[in-house]
Amino acid sequence: MEQFLLYSHILLWLIQVLVLFLIFLLYRQFGEVYVRPASSVSKDGLQIGERLPAVESVESLHAQNKPIIIHPAEEKPTLILFASQSCKACTDLIPHWNMMRSKHETNVNFITVFLGKKEKEAAAQEWDGDLLFDPAAELFSACHVKVTPFAFMTDEKRMIIDKGLCNNEKHLTKLLSSLEK
Repeated sequence: MEQFLLYSHILLWLIQVLVLFLIFLLYRQFGEVYVRPASSVSKDGLQIGERLPAVESVESLHAQNKPIIIHPAEEKPTLILFASQSCKACTDLIPHWNMMRSKHETNVNFITVFLGKKEKEAAAQEWDGDLLFDPAAELFSACHVKVTPFAFMTDEKRMIIDKGLCNNEKHLTKLLSSLEK
């Protein structure tokens, strides 16, 4: 009987640790808990004042067999969002992204860069703006993006003027307001 109690006690502790780990993952998925401090996450990506790199391996959903220009020829600032189609925080951002684009599309280019291949485009159809796919993660790596959704605000010359995690309308507004500075 004592052996049964010992094993059941050990099993209960193992289940408790597993449940706590799953709760941690759940909170992390909703953006409530970060493995690293928020200050170190904000240091991710290229630094403010650097130029956005040109990368040739991304595929556009709209431009078939055309060279990809990360910064469109129109001389407008650009908001570039790095996202993953399997990211819950990214899909939660869709209505806010589309609303902000409809408000600011005359003054700002909106580009979403997805990690993965263009063949998985079904989930990306809900996004407004230019959609790019980075199958080899070359642009993600060139821009030092490690978490999604992460965004850069650039000026007309592809110089980064603001950046950061972009989980909601407030974050999008902060990035867009950096144009007024």
